[in-house]
Amino acid sequence: MTGKPAGKPQKILPSLASINGLQREDYAQRQQGGSGANTDRSISNSSWREQLHEDQKDRDTVMARLQDEKTTVDSSIRYLETRVALALDLKQADAMKALASLQEALERDVMALRNELEGYRDIDPQRIKARMDEIVQLKAKAGRWTNNIEILEGWLRRVLGADKERMNCLQKECYGADYVEGDGLREL
Repeated sequence: MTGKPAGKPQKILPSLASINGLQREDYAQRQQGGSGANTDRSISNSSWREQLHEDQKDRDTVMARLQDEKTTVDSSIRYLETRVALALDLKQADAMKALASLQEALERDVMALRNELEGYRDIDPQRIKARMDEIVQLKAKAGRWTNNIEILEGWLRRVLGADKERMNCLQKECYGADYVEGDGLREL
């Protein structure tokens, strides 16, 4: 060993008792003149750099794994969103089909009700009143025409005189199916 000559170990050891483990070794090597402290420091700096490098690698590995998981989760989310949209489209299409069939059923019901209403049309109070008014008007017209026919028959009798046969032939020809033999025009 080069450097200072080592002193008595008994004198050095008591002062070493208060120094921690690594510091003790470092101190002992310095006392003997060795360069162990520098070596340890460079070893510890080197291992510290290696440890930092290892920690960085571990972080990068974890980060890459997390990125892969994020990509997987994102693709799963897109897939599920697509499935949900498809399910909503199918549900909407089914709802449209259901509404279309409901509309067809309702239209059939409306037609059936209109047909049923048509059957009750004759007993509709407004319709009955309109019919009654129409009947009154038709009877008034029939009465006027009947009066006109009677006036015309009276005039023909005066012109024809006592020729009943000729009067009956003329009535039969004019009245057609409404002629009653011997009575003339049938009653309405």
